[in-house]
Amino acid sequence: MTVTMADFERLLAALSAPDEQARANAAIELAEFGAYDEPMTPAMTAQAVAALIPALSDPTREVRRAAAYALGALADPGGVAPLAAALEEAARSGDGGLRLVIVKALGKIGSPAGIPALRRTLDHESTACIRAAADRALARIGPAT
Repeated sequence: MTVTMADFERLLAALSAPDEQARANAAIELAEFGAYDEPMTPAMTAQAVAALIPALSDPTREVRRAAAYALGALADPGGVAPLAAALEEAARSGDGGLRLVIVKALGKIGSPAGIPALRRTLDHESTACIRAAADRALARIGPAT
């Protein structure tokens, strides 16, 4: 299936839709657009990352998780700092599902900039599967340079 620029722009616009399911679906479709269809150009990736970052603060948990997943799938280092901030917020709010998605996203991005957030998670997280995901993410990134 070929995705057009009009499809891409529709997905970006849907991230601001009033319907929470439409926002979550748009984030997931952006992740799939970048992973399975024609590769995004660097400009498109930057546009998608910029549009997904505000969704990390969406009032709906499903949208926040979808945005974090999409940022990981796009694997652009521009998502690291917002994901790290969202990880801190998710730790304060007790959203373990979001913490897990963010930790995995940071590992997929693979930027050394994510190491401090992952180390904090490894040191302070009480949930074993999230600690294990942080450990795997750190191993994937490798030693800080």
